[in-house]
Amino acid sequence: MNMNNSSKTQYVENLEPGGYMYFFENQVPATITTDGGSTLTISSQHARDGQQSLQWLFTQGSRLILNQEVGFQPQADEATPHTFLTWLYHAEPLDEQLTFHFGQGEAVNASFSISLAFSGWRGIAVPFRDMQGEAIEGMDRLTIIAPESAGQLLFDQIILSIPVDHRWPTPDYVVPFINPAVNTGPNKNWMAVLMYDQMLREHYDDFNFTLPFDDTSGDTAILYKNFDRHLAVNSSSTISQEKIDANLAKYTQFMLRDNPDGSITGKPLDHPKRQNFMRVDGILSPESLALLTDTINISVLGKALLETAKFLRTDSLSAENRRQLEARFIDGSRYAFEQGWQGGSGYQIVSHVGYQTRELFDAWFIGRRVLAQRGWLASAQQAMMWFSATGRIYEADETIIDSNVDILNTQLQWMIKSFLLLPEITVREALLTQLQSWLSKTLLASDGVGGGFKPEGSVFHHCQHYPAYGKDAFNGLGVAIYGLSGSPFRLSQAAHQRAKEVLLKMRIYTKETHIPLPLSGRHPDDKQVISAAPYQWMARAGSPDGTQTVDRELAAAYAYLANKPDFEGIPAESEPVGAWAMNYASMAVQRGRSAVLADKSWLVIARGFSRYLVGNETYEANNLYGRYLQYGHVAIEPADYSLRAFSHDGWNWSRYPGTTAIQLPNDQLIATLHQLPGAGIEEMLLSTETYSGATTLGDESSLFAVKLHGHAKYQQQSFRARKSCFIFANRIIALGSAIDNRDTEHHTETTLFQHKVPAGEVVEVNGEAINSIGTHLSLQGETRFKDPAGNRYFIPAGQQVRFSYDNQASNHEDDGTPTQGLFATAVIDHGKAPQQQSYEYAVVIEASGSSKPDYQVLRQDVSAHIVRDGVTGTEGYAFFSPVAGLTETLIIGSDSPAMVLANQLNAQEMHLSIVNPDLALYRGQDPDQIDANGDQVEVSIYSRPWGSNLSKIQVTQILIAGSWSLAEPYSAVTLVRQQNNSLLTIETRDARPEYIRLLKI
Repeated sequence: MNMNNSSKTQYVENLEPGGYMYFFENQVPATITTDGGSTLTISSQHARDGQQSLQWLFTQGSRLILNQEVGFQPQADEATPHTFLTWLYHAEPLDEQLTFHFGQGEAVNASFSISLAFSGWRGIAVPFRDMQGEAIEGMDRLTIIAPESAGQLLFDQIILSIPVDHRWPTPDYVVPFINPAVNTGPNKNWMAVLMYDQMLREHYDDFNFTLPFDDTSGDTAILYKNFDRHLAVNSSSTISQEKIDANLAKYTQFMLRDNPDGSITGKPLDHPKRQNFMRVDGILSPESLALLTDTINISVLGKALLETAKFLRTDSLSAENRRQLEARFIDGSRYAFEQGWQGGSGYQIVSHVGYQTRELFDAWFIGRRVLAQRGWLASAQQAMMWFSATGRIYEADETIIDSNVDILNTQLQWMIKSFLLLPEITVREALLTQLQSWLSKTLLASDGVGGGFKPEGSVFHHCQHYPAYGKDAFNGLGVAIYGLSGSPFRLSQAAHQRAKEVLLKMRIYTKETHIPLPLSGRHPDDKQVISAAPYQWMARAGSPDGTQTVDRELAAAYAYLANKPDFEGIPAESEPVGAWAMNYASMAVQRGRSAVLADKSWLVIARGFSRYLVGNETYEANNLYGRYLQYGHVAIEPADYSLRAFSHDGWNWSRYPGTTAIQLPNDQLIATLHQLPGAGIEEMLLSTETYSGATTLGDESSLFAVKLHGHAKYQQQSFRARKSCFIFANRIIALGSAIDNRDTEHHTETTLFQHKVPAGEVVEVNGEAINSIGTHLSLQGETRFKDPAGNRYFIPAGQQVRFSYDNQASNHEDDGTPTQGLFATAVIDHGKAPQQQSYEYAVVIEASGSSKPDYQVLRQDVSAHIVRDGVTGTEGYAFFSPVAGLTETLIIGSDSPAMVLANQLNAQEMHLSIVNPDLALYRGQDPDQIDANGDQVEVSIYSRPWGSNLSKIQVTQILIAGSWSLAEPYSAVTLVRQQNNSLLTIETRDARPEYIRLLKI
């Protein structure tokens, strides 16, 4: 065997905590040999880390042998199977294969072969479970067998066997056989790039790049103009020499160098998610981790190229500036291609890569003419098309059951733009026509808890309403809709209308672009905001029916959100007012006009969760204490948003306003995370209950109610409660009943408010102004508060109320570091291990006086909460179970759990809203969630077999006092007289309320 090594000293390199790994920053390791006249040297021509790689000049059929413990361990955890990883550099594509054998000595236990039909760097991550044969513990050799012709390969980052998240290894044309589960997994939008490319190739095996590129002719010409306008391409702008010099200087960091063979090299390019496996404890030493992560994020290169591309589209450049900018633009693009950012490259792991490639792809779109002139258009187009997974436009109609907001945010625009980089106009137009059909269907699909846009306005991601992702979805989708507008490829009217309605709903449940705490997902940090930009671009896309060149509703909303008096001549709207039930979000939303601030409105959100909808999302570094976030959370966002209650530092995570919860210190509240099948390391807990949701009546009445059940994961299965929240104009009546648990160590509380008071803001307690730090009160008689936002709370006597005005110590929701802050807090204390406890309180928002609101509690027990508003006469019914025989109420009973709001306007007319809040995605029990003791088991929401089920029809019968008739026909409602009363039968689906008008007979 021959080792070409100038040093006399040979040694084992890089025995890392996770096993043997080779990074080749020194000599050829003694454990690596070759035969058959092949040679090994250390090369500095290209590297994937540091400065060097291993060069193998191979002869036909020769072998590269690595003699050391492979480190394979039988699959103890199917979520992180042992995986082999490496990077290979090949100068020119070769239609042959390279074979890898793992075994003991000469025996072969596991093997695989890869295609060498590539150039530049390719990263592969091959789980041993996907190899031929069966890997065994104790393997001590890797043999790499050369193809049937001589050549040269470079290797770097050879990692023999480490655990890698099963979702990450990415199949591509080099290793098409690995990880087939990505094609059906929840992350297929990122990971199934090969499958989607193969879909595309069934229709277009190849593309013709020999034709001249034309972006000014045909039906697509307007698309280039639209996207260029969005990207602020301006041919008449003047770029200062200072800006040009600064842009050119940005390329220094990439350390670009041309090689004698015509290739280019530079500092390794990467993206953050690919490096996650390296950062797991026990894999790399700190020194090696620093070496492997000393890279340039592809987004950094993309931003430099994007600025260069914009400069190149101006007409004011000098010849020398244009020459230098073009040279940098082409060299930077070649550098990306050489580093593996090519069509067909899986880059080992491409999860979430769309967040990092947007600037790069926009740079190539803007610089399309330069790329075409210099012969690099095909490379750019193929890379953009591959990483954007554009072949998904050929998904079969029956498989389109949801949409993915990550696609809308990080891939959709560049799917379109990749087609626009094709020179052949007829092919370009055919693909855009197919995209139009696919996108129009996708935006209308969102089955079960699948992603996308629900008819009531929720935006689903991670199987839940998730505004933080929804806002980003529209950042991409809004531009895509605008880009396609004015052309034959524009969105269908129905899909455009759905997108518009969902976007408009987003400014309903946010306040001055801020996402309220109950909707914060795994980011309860008061930093999440929506953008006004999607409203701008969708307004410019025109109305869904095509009759308006500027959509007036969206234009008015944009002006309001952007703090402009008008947009495109359309005045800004005032802040919205009204009431909305969003039962795929399990919440009620109500907004009322402020009596204090003109054109402003306050916002109330009441939210719960159920056996279909998760109550929290917690990651290793996000929302560590968020278990109670949706335990009947009632958030009041004031018209003056600066007076909001929440502040992160010092926040007591057991005391979200309106919630009823067992009070735990943070060291007991902190989540315990596991990696469940089909998921990452996270927690997303479900309830066992089906009852959680809302209904509304008119613009000023809402009812929210929930059955709470604690999770056995934290030994809280004994915790139960019935909760309701009735909102009549600016009056809230909150009730609780059947509050039970067996926790004898911790108090159970219902939180009235927890309000930041950083500047010593005053709280009124029974008429007394209090802002003295260290105040702690125990109150049992009738109690009244006024919080710093001007809301008054009224708590009837007979309840144990506790109030504090003091510094609070807590922990950061991301990393648990200590925090502190000054808060005023009021709670109803139900004591330890409460049994059949209850509560009642009322709130007047922006109270102008001190009078108690006028209402009656007609029933409050385990079966029902019933309230009558004294101002409007509206009655609200939270039927937790069937109820009959009610008297002196508009409703006599219900045959099933339901929510009803009823208002008899006069002797002749009654208005009703009725809903069964059960989404009914499945019947009976989910057997995976129940153990032998009947207790709930933690499961991944992503693995639920019912996750894409359609909601089933729920039939509810409501008996109404008196003889009534339907004022008009209703498709889902029938009425029959039952003696002197009226029996309504209502069919609801998707927990969508039915609104009914009755006339007296």
